[in-house]
Amino acid sequence: MLDPDEFLKLEKCLGIPFTLDGACNKNLDNSHVPSNSCTVDRPFEETHIRGERVFLNGPFDKLDEMLHHYCMEKAESPYDTSGCFVVPKWPKALFNRFLKGMHVLVHYPKGSRIFYAVDKETGKRELMPGIPWDVMV
Repeated sequence: MLDPDEFLKLEKCLGIPFTLDGACNKNLDNSHVPSNSCTVDRPFEETHIRGERVFLNGPFDKLDEMLHHYCMEKAESPYDTSGCFVVPKWPKALFNRFLKGMHVLVHYPKGSRIFYAVDKETGKRELMPGIPWDVMV
């Protein structure tokens, strides 16, 4: 999960709260919007997100299909659907085609420590090592 402090900075920067977390574990202990989150049981790609303000920090290997779904839903309701996406800066990645026209709010250089993981034994959030590549939101 993205560092909760970084998430709050994003909301403050945008001036509005997110209404949907697009990718969480089943327990929701890594959700930034626990009242409305997508999980394995409620996949983002199968959820109607029209009218939502989406925060998506999805698995990097699923970003192409997740961003495609977002763009399709936004096209159906362009004025009240918005999103913020945590994506690796991979110039040749297929998902980049869905980011055209979007703005970079934050750029985290390689080595930044911005992600937490939930320890399965203790249930506590632990700061992960530095990221292996640049990440953009």
